[in-house]
Amino acid sequence: MRSFLLLVVLYTFILLATSAAHYGDDKSHNTSVNQTQSKVQGTPNTQIEGSGAKKNRKTAVIDPARVVLLNNEGVKLLDDFKIQPAIAKFEEALRLAPYDQLAKENLAIAYNNWGLQLKDNPKEAIKQFHKAMLCDPNNLTTKTNLEGLIRSYLGKNPTLFKDRVELGDQARLSGDVEGAVIEYQEALRLKDDAGVKKKLEKLADVRRAMDKNATKTALPPAVVDLDRYIADVERRVKACWLQPPEVNESKCVAVFCTIVRNGKLSNVHLDHVPDGSALDRAALEAVKKAAPFPPLPRSAPNSIDIKLTLDCKVIRK
Repeated sequence: MRSFLLLVVLYTFILLATSAAHYGDDKSHNTSVNQTQSKVQGTPNTQIEGSGAKKNRKTAVIDPARVVLLNNEGVKLLDDFKIQPAIAKFEEALRLAPYDQLAKENLAIAYNNWGLQLKDNPKEAIKQFHKAMLCDPNNLTTKTNLEGLIRSYLGKNPTLFKDRVELGDQARLSGDVEGAVIEYQEALRLKDDAGVKKKLEKLADVRRAMDKNATKTALPPAVVDLDRYIADVERRVKACWLQPPEVNESKCVAVFCTIVRNGKLSNVHLDHVPDGSALDRAALEAVKKAAPFPPLPRSAPNSIDIKLTLDCKVIRK
């Protein structure tokens, strides 16, 4: 038990990424946005208390161990830059335990980081940031990311009440209920307004119906497509992997690569400073030899980042 708890504590502090992206930079606002860190769950919740209209209702988790497993698998997928498969894990955890706070926070992180991947599609990125804020309204990183895009892409001021209301109206009229809810909520943070409150009330029933239906649906095709694509990339790279004969100890090496729309590599690098070793050279060669890969799924962004781990095993007789 002690070793398990120690593993949980240590793994919690693994960062998803150290690089920073920039969304919404303009002359008056220079906003640096970062991918955020997910959390590993050590012990299951056996009972979750609901909120809202049915305050006294308590929902028992059908399989608490499964919820913990799904959450931790999602964290591992995020650590490997497999964001959409991670989203699927957290969503499944919430289908089993709709009020699990940790799963909600991690799903928000996944949506936020997926929004950062969509740098070539700011309209879709905004939707992902809206989803993230619905899961975790207190995630300041996502709020900063959203406000940056509102300035740079939409040309609005996120600190003005009228602009947030206008964005909410646009989202509502286009059928984007989640976006409308977030924009109206942010407008009310700036100014108390009876008209905006009425708009939110009308959206409440629609949102509850959407949440109810979401728990009954299968995984989105986009998630399944990208999950299969990444698995295919891993198979292709491992088929080209040749373990250097001069390596005399078991170890593994991680390679980060970026694959663009047509399946070509745009960037390949190790997770450490290369030392010219045979292992480093073999790992980079395996990835480059496996390329080009098939074109990305149509549902994927214009480029994806993947972390590939190659094992080198030495059997001593």
